Amino acid sequence: AGIVDAAFNMIRQNARAVPAVSIHLLETIATVAVQIPEASDRDVLLRHAGMVAKGCSQALTADDDRRDLEARYAAATADLGAAPREG
Repeated sequence: AGIVDAAFNMIRQNARAVPAVSIHLLETIATVAVQIPEASDRDVLLRHAGMVAKGCSQALTADDDRRDLEARYAAATADLGAAPREG
């Protein structure tokens, strides 16, 4: 959890209003997810995916950006083996 927090927190917090960065973070989480065998480790990634999606979604004004973000979030959560959380 500490490594994931260190890797994602600062970027996530500063990219809330930048859809391209938030979408890339979700794509990165999805890429990492398929390499993680432990459910507890995937849960940490799932928590970060949720924070990225929620934070960015609140800051978005364009519907197209919101749809792109939601699609990447759905893909990331699928790769993590979980249904997207409502947020």
